[in-house]
Amino acid sequence: MSDYKTLIASTPLVREIESTTTTGDIDYDGTALEIAAINGDELFHVVVDENGESQFLFFRSEGNYRIPVAVMERIIEAAKQHVRVTG
Repeated sequence: MSDYKTLIASTPLVREIESTTTTGDIDYDGTALEIAAINGDELFHVVVDENGESQFLFFRSEGNYRIPVAVMERIIEAAKQHVRVTG
């Protein structure tokens, strides 16, 4: 494997995202924040479990990607406003 610096430099950087608040298309007693790259590639969801704890739900992907901390902070703030138990 190449060195860490090369791995970081060669990993796509996702600076622009789209987010959608949803109640999901499955049986789910809460809202979720779906996060996708601007090109539509789904990255992860912010969900809430039955105890009311907000969590990141990552999906296995074909490849690696990076997201700046500032973008993650915006996602976390949006999740605090929109992700909650509804049932």
